[in-house]
Amino acid sequence: MTKIGIFLPNWIGDVVMATPTIRALSARLGGAGELVGIPRPYVAEVLAGTPWLSPAR
Repeated sequence: MTKIGIFLPNWIGDVVMATPTIRALSARLGGAGELVGIPRPYVAEVLAGTPWLSPAR
């Protein structure tokens, strides 16, 4: 299983604008991998609960 970490942008608006890319990467991986988001604490809530991004552990 492939695991890819993505450092997310620092600003909330930039994170929102990055969501199409994150969704496309997730779709490209399909069930063969895991996409892990690495956000700043103050922007983590923007993507919380999305099905196409796993939280950083």
